[in-house]
Amino acid sequence: MTVSNVLQKDQTRKKWSIQYFTAVWCAPCKQMSPAMDIISKRHLDAIDIVKINIDENPEIAQSLSVRGVPTLVLSNGLGETSRLVGAHSINDIDHWITSKIELR
Repeated sequence: MTVSNVLQKDQTRKKWSIQYFTAVWCAPCKQMSPAMDIISKRHLDAIDIVKINIDENPEIAQSLSVRGVPTLVLSNGLGETSRLVGAHSINDIDHWITSKIELR
């Protein structure tokens, strides 16, 4: 995956995307993984969620100035609109998403 693949994702069939930056060695990432699976299914029609391993794709993390994991970057076809850093509950993530975009 390259930076252009991640950014191109924003301009395909769905208006919104979340780049979910994670790492296999990251305990908070492992804690948040089940919540992200549920969020992905819950908002399947409205949001593309792209899981990005920072160790396998350091250029993407660097290009978006990701300094720690887990990090969620919400974007649309125009670019980043919001960011959530650190492990959060499913309710926190869902509230973050719905406070930033209108889901139908």
